[in-house]
Amino acid sequence: MTPHGEFATPELIPMNRLESFCLATSIAPGNAENQSKAVKSWLREGFHVVSINCRREIEELSGLYPQVRFVESNRDARDKFAKPYIYFDEFLDFFKSSGYKRFGLINSDIVLTPLTGEVKDLLLKHTDRALLFGCRMNVDSVEAPHDGLMYHQGFDFFFFDEHYLHLFPRSNFCIGLPWWDYWAVMVPVLKGLPARRMLAPIALHRKHEVKWDPNIWKSLGEEFAQFLKPVLSFTDLKNMAHVSVAYIEEMSDVLFVRRHRPKADIVVVYDGEDPARDSPALRALHRQTMEGIHVLRSNARPAASELQGFDYVYFMEEGDVIPPYFFELMCSEIGDSAFIQCGFRILQDTGFDFTLRLPAGPNASLEEKRLARKTVVFAKETLLRNPDAVDDWTVENGRFLGIGLIQQSLGQYVLERLRFHTGAKLYLYGTGSHSKILLDLFKANGIKIGGVFSPDIRLHDTEFEGVPVIHDRFLNTLDFDKLLISSYSFEKVIYERVARIVPEHKIMRLYYL
Repeated sequence: MTPHGEFATPELIPMNRLESFCLATSIAPGNAENQSKAVKSWLREGFHVVSINCRREIEELSGLYPQVRFVESNRDARDKFAKPYIYFDEFLDFFKSSGYKRFGLINSDIVLTPLTGEVKDLLLKHTDRALLFGCRMNVDSVEAPHDGLMYHQGFDFFFFDEHYLHLFPRSNFCIGLPWWDYWAVMVPVLKGLPARRMLAPIALHRKHEVKWDPNIWKSLGEEFAQFLKPVLSFTDLKNMAHVSVAYIEEMSDVLFVRRHRPKADIVVVYDGEDPARDSPALRALHRQTMEGIHVLRSNARPAASELQGFDYVYFMEEGDVIPPYFFELMCSEIGDSAFIQCGFRILQDTGFDFTLRLPAGPNASLEEKRLARKTVVFAKETLLRNPDAVDDWTVENGRFLGIGLIQQSLGQYVLERLRFHTGAKLYLYGTGSHSKILLDLFKANGIKIGGVFSPDIRLHDTEFEGVPVIHDRFLNTLDFDKLLISSYSFEKVIYERVARIVPEHKIMRLYYL
């Protein structure tokens, strides 16, 4: 027998470094398929999993999740929010008396991808007197994660040590209700605890409809606002969400796993100002954390001879801005693929925050291709073998990284889409708040609108924000060049409705839902 404290063959006794973490959640009744997959993924990585619930839920759930340690809460939010949501404070109180030194909080339907040794190293290193947190990837299926899109406007996992536990004032925030994730990050950030934002697709979430109780959203939002007012300025709760995410992103360091090529030579084909002059685009290039970036000023496809000596090619226009870690992350993820495309993030100070995959391919319009190209880094060999891949890379074997590395405001995005249609007869479809935003934008930029279509016959021959409203039965009788679908929530429904009448090349979608 090996003496206590010694290991005769240490390589044969693997130790899971994540066993030092207590990972806590509050498993909900129902949704057993998704939550079971989530719990199994946590246990696979070696976390000690705890779920805090009321007694009635524990009696219902403990048999379904035998490897989870269930802890009965001292109190819950039934009297305040009608359901036994568990207060954020209950988790902190449990952690303080648990005997663990490292902790995690995670939403109960978040499935972790298999964590590499590098990710585990980051979890250990960056939870020492610090907070490591991140966003989920929304996917149609956790078995097919590669087309997922990061949900940047919320946070779903948090890892930390005991220094995190004593930072918070008592509150009414609950796991599973609005605003708690902002609270979990904003308080330590404002109190000086280093925060690290994991920008990696390690947390998967199967998409489903989310409907908050508006009264709860407002009540907890107002509580969060009272905490923030001394330090941040905002106009209303929706704007507060936008301001909070922007502040958290600004104040946190970005972490990601450098998987493939830590070093590479990149040529940026730059259609813009003289590279010797100063501009936002060039400043963004100078701030890149990756070395080996070269600028080729050109408004045409580069010749094969100009690509020799480089590994990757990126096309950039004046006005484009990329984050400092753009090339480091993209080149780390591309591997042996012909290209890598990242997500495109659209922001609005009203709280709107949406990431999408911009379309390309033979059916995409000119403005769609040019905009989508901003999200793509090409392997040099791809363009040498197939120069037409610049306009249609969908025929190549590439990779999609659904993180919104390229971002624009909604106004910037819409104006860029329309700049290829100067003088076109433009109509909108939709008479909601989204159309009001666009009409204000068009008015400020001198863009003329022929009218707004609506499916509501009662609105026909009225005006919306000073623009004529036309019932959509006249879609096939009016002459127009472009019909812009002005809706986020109902874009897919509207598209399916108008596509039966209007030719595809005349329809303009913003979100491709």
